[in-house]
Amino acid sequence: MKIGNRTIKFKRTVPKSFAIKDELQHLIVQAFKEKGQQDITEDFLETIKKAVIKLDEKVMKNQVVYTPVWIHKQINNLYQS
Repeated sequence: MKIGNRTIKFKRTVPKSFAIKDELQHLIVQAFKEKGQQDITEDFLETIKKAVIKLDEKVMKNQVVYTPVWIHKQINNLYQS
């Protein structure tokens, strides 16, 4: 869809993706999805860890269940280390 000089591309997603209410956690999950499971590097993990450790523990644990399993494991590992 074009609006002025901008183009907006809509992507398909599952309703579960909208269940994450914490903005920071949502951005973290989107970063993992954009990178893709096969392209996760140590540099990416070190960069994203700075954001992950800022998450409130209670909120993170309640909302991480709405993420794909591979992202769930990565976030838990980063949060605990």
